[in-house]
Amino acid sequence: MKHQTKMIRLADITVPPDRMRQLRPEKVDEFAESIAARGQLQPIIIRPQDSGYVLVVGSHRLEAVRKLGDEAIECRVLDGMDADQALLAEIDENLVRADLTPSERAAHHAKRKQLYLKLHPETEKGKAGGRPRKTSDKMSNVSPKGYAKAAAKKVGKTSRTVARDVSRGEKIDPQALADLAGTCLDNGTELDALAKLPAAEQRSLAEAAKRGEKVSAITAHSARDPEEPKTSDGTEEIELGKVIARLRRAQPHNTDTIRVCDALERRLKRP
Repeated sequence: MKHQTKMIRLADITVPPDRMRQLRPEKVDEFAESIAARGQLQPIIIRPQDSGYVLVVGSHRLEAVRKLGDEAIECRVLDGMDADQALLAEIDENLVRADLTPSERAAHHAKRKQLYLKLHPETEKGKAGGRPRKTSDKMSNVSPKGYAKAAAKKVGKTSRTVARDVSRGEKIDPQALADLAGTCLDNGTELDALAKLPAAEQRSLAEAAKRGEKVSAITAHSARDPEEPKTSDGTEEIELGKVIARLRRAQPHNTDTIRVCDALERRLKRP
């Protein structure tokens, strides 16, 4: 893939509306302060399109330069990159460099797996006799079963961490997952409980959390079957959620009970 580095006018760069990671004003401010003090240390990545260029990696740097009032930014222009390859590059950049929340990591990893298997169909089970063809890409010689291990090397995480994030991303409704960043449901234990709920309930809880309401997927999951035997799940978080649900049903107007339940739920919401 050919590339060159040069200055490009901001007006000629289009930012896709469906970026995997939304802009964070505080990060834009950090980049603007850094660029003003030390200059742009790393070019953004763009690719040509019919009428100019489209952003691949570097939305916060782009907005920081725009905030500083500059008309152009240093870019690495990649030729021969299609939309899927660009999205994969964006995801990898975010997974390696960005400070993603648990829900954002889940969305990124689930999309990355889906995209990778689309770009490398020879790695899918049952294709090409189960013998992927050789290629220079380090991730190409991998089956879906071994995806987590291979992806972990790519993004610098453990295979267990990647597998967990992929599982969360695949089990939570995409619409719900998109609403979770920065909400009360955006932590590991809540995401694991949310993944066990029906898609409609996932979306409902996510919408409420996005509005700023204090909701809990752990409590919602426990309330679905309060008599479910402990051995059916086995996780401490879910069992504690069941206790909270029973207490709230038994004494819904008791101030002390409400205070205790709130404290227990805060404990469950720790990342």
